[in-house]
Amino acid sequence: MNKYLSFGAGVNSTALLLLLKDKGEEFETIFVDTGVELPETYEYIDYLKSKGFEITILKPKVKGKNGKFYDNLYEYCFDHKFLPSIQLRWCTYLFKLLPI
Repeated sequence: MNKYLSFGAGVNSTALLLLLKDKGEEFETIFVDTGVELPETYEYIDYLKSKGFEITILKPKVKGKNGKFYDNLYEYCFDHKFLPSIQLRWCTYLFKLLPI
């Protein structure tokens, strides 16, 4: 059975990454790039890679209501004229969970 760590490059996922490595767990680290991450996030991922951490980067491919495919959350929201919602979490589902 394959094990995966959904890595967001924040404090919690970094702590979990280090804990799992220390415990000798075998897993694949996956980062889903929504296209709207902070520059510091990309720099941090590059830093971890330079230290030997293997991180698989996935790009979402979300089909919009207009038939267009999106790999960028900003463009999807702009074209559909609505914002991500912490209550509904549609953006997490479409741009993070489905690609994984």
